[in-house]
Amino acid sequence: MTTAQVIVKVQFDQGWNDTTTSEGYTTISTANPVRQLYMTRGKKDALDKLQAGRCVLVVDNTNGRLDPANTSSPYRDSGATEVLPGRAIQVIVVDPSDSTERNMFSGFVERWVQRQQGGGHDQVTIIEAVDWFKPLAMAKCDASTEAEEGSGERIRALIRMSNEAVAISYTDTSVQTVPEKAYTTSMNVLEEINKVNDAEVGTVYSTRLTKTLDVANRSERLSGDGKLVAQFTDDTSADSGWVPFHDVTMFWDDQVIVNQADATLYGTSTTATQSANALSKTRYGVRAVDKTAIMLSTAAAATEWCAFLVDRHKEPGDRVGALKLLPQADGDLWEIVIESDPGMFYQVRRHPKTGSTVTQDVILEGITHRADANRWETTFNLSPTGGYWVLDTDGTGPYASMSTLGTTTKLAYVDY
Repeated sequence: MTTAQVIVKVQFDQGWNDTTTSEGYTTISTANPVRQLYMTRGKKDALDKLQAGRCVLVVDNTNGRLDPANTSSPYRDSGATEVLPGRAIQVIVVDPSDSTERNMFSGFVERWVQRQQGGGHDQVTIIEAVDWFKPLAMAKCDASTEAEEGSGERIRALIRMSNEAVAISYTDTSVQTVPEKAYTTSMNVLEEINKVNDAEVGTVYSTRLTKTLDVANRSERLSGDGKLVAQFTDDTSADSGWVPFHDVTMFWDDQVIVNQADATLYGTSTTATQSANALSKTRYGVRAVDKTAIMLSTAAAATEWCAFLVDRHKEPGDRVGALKLLPQADGDLWEIVIESDPGMFYQVRRHPKTGSTVTQDVILEGITHRADANRWETTFNLSPTGGYWVLDTDGTGPYASMSTLGTTTKLAYVDY
């Protein structure tokens, strides 16, 4: 590949869930270079559910080293192949702008596909891998009762249930209190994490790093908490210090409209709360969300949760849905596209042919990379953020206006 060198490392001597001592990762991309790359992580929009990220690599295998049937392959032990599913994998990209090796994906291999093509004159191996959400999606809960606690502590407990050997670490800034709950062995760990994250209205994602999960609270999700990563524009001559995007897709649609929300607290059958917006229902029809057994501890919290959801989604808004970046066109983009994770914050500025300049604060919901020898294309799936009050901003910088309550900002809901 000429756009950027892709380094692939595989831990051949043990499965991802094995606790025995490993000899470490082996670099396979020197002898078997990557021809094509497809990678996607995160979700499509704010209302989508957490799911495992995926990476597909097409690598040259004319030397047969990655063919499990090749008895001369170096990846064998005691006569048996080590080219097996379940092996941990790392994908590292060498930044063409400064030659820095940057981690871009971590997970484990689901499948090795051998393909002979061109009448048998060419052979490739297709490596299909998933990130560290997959073990959580595979796991069942323990039979245990968890006491009332913060949502981050509950997610920590659920991760422990998945399997101690996974040893997933994470940062946690959650604020929501979730109720006591009795878990059973029929419950799925990732589904239960989704339920906790629904209550938090935060962000949970598997990072680019090995066995690492990040949990961010709703305050960070709504405001960015000052953590602006980059600013994108269609006119770098007008916006000094900003970096260029290739194209942007704006959505003014009904996909994320919510104008009625109902919630029933976990552990009850009678306590229900409702919030509805009559004008939105008249304009767009009923767009309802009905949450049963929501992981909130009080009726007041459920009421606030419903009101917030409707307030946030009652109108379609001018939504930056997809932002396409071509890092080979501007070296400053490489570090951004390689090291971006869901949950990061950006600004997007457009200078329409007619009308005023538009600047929007956005959060990264999902990211997709497509690359071959001639082109690297990265697409960000984005959702609007901002519009909510941020305490103690200093009146300067990209979030200056968010310290002025009652003008362009408003209060979000708090924990009960």
